[in-house]
Amino acid sequence: MLEIRELSKIYENYGEAGRLEVLDNINMEVSREEFVSIIGPSGCGKSTIFNLLCGTEEKSGGTVTLDNIQAKPGDFSYMPQSDLLMDWKRVWENIALPLRIKGVPRFLAKERVMSESSLYGLSGFENAWPSELSGGMRQRAAFFRTMLSSGRIMLLDEPFAALDAINRERMQEWLMEVLEREKRTILLVTHSVDEAVFLSDRVYVLTPRPARVKCCVEIGLKRPRGCELLTSPEFNDYKAVLLKNLAEGGEGNG
Repeated sequence: MLEIRELSKIYENYGEAGRLEVLDNINMEVSREEFVSIIGPSGCGKSTIFNLLCGTEEKSGGTVTLDNIQAKPGDFSYMPQSDLLMDWKRVWENIALPLRIKGVPRFLAKERVMSESSLYGLSGFENAWPSELSGGMRQRAAFFRTMLSSGRIMLLDEPFAALDAINRERMQEWLMEVLEREKRTILLVTHSVDEAVFLSDRVYVLTPRPARVKCCVEIGLKRPRGCELLTSPEFNDYKAVLLKNLAEGGEGNG
């Protein structure tokens, strides 16, 4: 479905360094309804890939296609690390924003959010203010909003990074349940190897900057997946492979 070919990004006149090469010939593929994660050292350019896909930054080279047609920024729904909920709007209004942007009347947008809020664990909180929600609930609201966007591929940039370990694990399980029901194509950036193994069908490992693809690891764990999986030998085997490749760093083959 998604093909990224020889994607590169170079910042010219970058501070005292002058020229900063961030991405070097990145090649990736994502199949329909597949969950793919990207991991790599801090600062290697993982989030930059999302910025290029969304069109907030211009790529220096390479191509991005969806079903063999050049991809457009509107093909992607983006959920950043911060939930970006607007404090002056009710929870349902925040969630309904993609519908309102598309021209859906206010009452119909509200009706849609109200009818589906229970699926995201937000029933009874639709009229609350964002400040009244827990961190996990704010992320649920942000994810619900992303699901209502028109993009064919969801880009999740460390959506649970700000949560504590217990809530992060709960949110990962919740996300798995949602995706069993709502089939979507997902590309996730994460620093957590555990999260990558638990959620993904495949994981791309990037080298230090300038980032290249070090390897792509197929995760053959059966679905649905529960928290008991985290202590299984199979899980730890995949985790060990990813950690080994992260530790090696070095040159990727693109």
